[in-house]
Formats: sequence, C-alpha cells, structure tokens
Amino acid sequence: MKAFCERLQHDLSLALTFSMTLVGCVFLSVFGILSWFNSNYILSVCLLTAMLFGIINIVLLNTKYRYLTTPNLSIICAFICFVLLILGGKDETGLLWTFPLLMISIAILRVFQALVFSVVYIVSVAYLFSISQSVSWIVDYSEVVSSRYIFSSMALSALTLVLIKIQDNTNKLLELKNITDNLTGLYNRGVISTVLGEKAARRDSVTKSTLLLLDIDHFKVINDDHGHLVGDEILVHFSETLQSAIRATDFAIRWGGEEFLVILKHCELHNAYATAEKIRQSIQNHQEITSLIGKPMTVSIGLAEIDQGDDINHAIKSADKELYYAKANGRNKIIPLIDTMQPAFSQ
Repeated sequence: MKAFCERLQHDLSLALTFSMTLVGCVFLSVFGILSWFNSNYILSVCLLTAMLFGIINIVLLNTKYRYLTTPNLSIICAFICFVLLILGGKDETGLLWTFPLLMISIAILRVFQALVFSVVYIVSVAYLFSISQSVSWIVDYSEVVSSRYIFSSMALSALTLVLIKIQDNTNKLLELKNITDNLTGLYNRGVISTVLGEKAARRDSVTKSTLLLLDIDHFKVINDDHGHLVGDEILVHFSETLQSAIRATDFAIRWGGEEFLVILKHCELHNAYATAEKIRQSIQNHQEITSLIGKPMTVSIGLAEIDQGDDINHAIKSADKELYYAKANGRNKIIPLIDTMQPAFSQ
C-alpha cells in the first residue's frame, strides 16, 4: 500500500484514474441507494453494479493489470450512460447526466481510443433510439430530443477530442523540453533516465553499441579570451558537427558545459573509432570555429563499448576514464587508440 501511495504521488495519470474512480464510486453508491428508496430498483441495481466494477478497478490499480483500468473506467461510464438513457431516470432527465459521463469517458483515453469510443457510442445510441418504439422497457424519447441528443453528443465528443489532442501535444512538447538542451538543441542528461533508462543494449542485439564522451579542449580559456557569447556560438557549431556525423538512430547529448556524450547504436568499437576520428578532424578543420577564435579548436574523446544487456552507466564511467587519459596526455586524442580502423557507417 505504501508503494502504491508513492506511485500516486509521482504518476499523474494513475492519480487521476484513481481519484476519478473513487469519486465515481461514491456518487454511484449514493444515487444507487436513493434510487432503491425511490422504488427504482432496476436503476439502483445497475448503479450499484457499476460501483462494484469501479471498486474492482481501484483494486486493479495496485496490480500489474493497472493498464486495463483506464479503458475499464470508460466502459463503466458508458454503461451508466446507457442505463440512464434506457430507463430515463426521474422525469426522463437521466440523459442530462450522460454528458459529463461521456466527456469523462473520452477524456481519460488516448486520442485514437477516444475516437473509436466516440464513434461506437454515438452509433450505439442512434440504434437505441431507433428501436425504442418497439421495445417496451426502453424510454421512447421524442424525435426532437433524440436527434438533438445525438448531435450534442457528437459536438461534445469532437470538442473533447480536440482538447485531448492539444493536451497530448502539450505533454509531448513538455517532455521534449525536459530532455532537450536549450542552447544546442541536443538531448540533455534527462534523456538517460527517460528514453535510455532501460538497458542500452538488449541481450538479443546482434552487435554491441559504443559510447563516445567528448570534451572541448581548453574551452574555459576560449570563454575567458573571447567571451561567453562566442563560447555559446562555438557550442552550437560543435553540436551541429556532432549531429551531421551520426545517424538518426543515434543519440547526441550535451552532458554538461563543454562535455558531450554520443551513443552509437549497434556500432562496435572499431567503427565507432572511425566516426570519432571523423568528428575530431571536422572540429579541428571547422572554418567558422577557427575564424571565431583565430586558431583551430580541438576535442578529446573517450570511447567505451556498451556490452549486450549492460547498464549504460558502466559504459559512461569507462568512457570518462578514457577521456581523462586523453586530456592528461596532450589532448586532441581519441582513447583507446585503435590502429586498424574500418570505415565508419554510411550516412
């Protein structure tokens, strides 16, 4: 229970599902009991049954099947909507309660799920209204009420879908912002825990991956002599060079200050060395950087293979040791030095 409470504090989606289900159960129990005392036994049984499924949903939240709770909650809301439409509620006002329930049902789903749910719901309601005259236990709404209800449901569904899409895009932008460096546009350290938090190389991988840790040589001197604005411009040029040297499937990360980290996926050490050498030469021969500081700029690089199934932090520590050795032995080097180099992968 303590672990579940901690997850509620850190998982907004889980907390929202839990709170909505809990509030729904309270309302269902209250209205179910009131319906029973008002002799509306069928409605009471349906509401209390929905409450029971809501309780089951809450229990599932603390199990490995919690991914089922969101669609289950939508199904429960839809079930209550149909009960209210079929039985009418007090003075046939039950359909008014279906609008907030419909909105909740759609809002908690993903965009595609919500779209499918909306279409199925509206088509089902239209069919329900079409057979109401021939089935005695279904409330027969007037043509005006039924048609306006369908169009209102369509409008409400469309509005909710738009809001979901906006929220989905906002969440993606926020997530991207959280793992992106504002200056260079590269990933920042946050990508390690969010995108790369799992094993960097899976056990079923055919080849290993390689990690490059890069540090611009004497960058503090560059900042002191030419100013931080020039330093920032150099970091942007450096980042562009990194991006152009790697594939779209690889990761270029601003590790901190003038230090960068590159993950070359499914690339063994000898191929990674060739890519690192390409980066080193491109930086040293970069005309715009040279014109900014009046001389070529160099970079030191440490390499480390990421073994299949190994944690990425182990490779980072190994690459950091190699980088330290490169900087302690003259800079503008790639360590470990590999004599036999094969061509880098094609772009």
